[in-house]
Amino acid sequence: LILFTVGTVIAGFSTDTNMLIAVRVVQGIGVGGLMSLVMIAVAIAVSLLVDTSARRHRQATQSGRDADLLTLFARAALRAPNLEALLERVRTVYTQDGVSFLGGDRTILGSVGEQPPGSEDGATTAIETEPGDQLLLTGPRLTGHDRKILAVVADHASALVRNQELAQVAADSQAVTETDRLRRSLLSAVGHDLRTPLAAA
Repeated sequence: LILFTVGTVIAGFSTDTNMLIAVRVVQGIGVGGLMSLVMIAVAIAVSLLVDTSARRHRQATQSGRDADLLTLFARAALRAPNLEALLERVRTVYTQDGVSFLGGDRTILGSVGEQPPGSEDGATTAIETEPGDQLLLTGPRLTGHDRKILAVVADHASALVRNQELAQVAADSQAVTETDRLRRSLLSAVGHDLRTPLAAA
């Protein structure tokens, strides 16, 4: 730009043809440099635009995956929970080869996929929950953001396991109560049958 401006000013004061040609050469160099700068600026602007678009696409994809898992949590809260369905959704969303959920004593409570890990040593990602359970995954390594979402998944899986245990305890308690009721009914009937002949005698 400076070369073009200087060349233009000098061209206005040139007195002969050779000087005018030399000044025009300087102007041409200036215009070439100016065009190069414009092209570089356009290229930088386009690359920044493409980079921003790609970043927003990645964020939208990640938000979609997060929303998918959170929707599953909401549905699980409204109907009968299913640990395997939750693990399968995690495997599908995060393109993992296998997913396992281990209890505090490291027994496998649920697993899905072709290669579900049986221990932390065989997993590429391990998430531990507050009660001491573990969510284990084998497959591509995950980002820090994915691990945060999976921490919520692991806590939810722990809650599902505890709810299933409580439901089993409640079912067992109901069975004991029903057995006790039948026993009392039987004793009452036998007692009545025994009292009736004695009263007649």
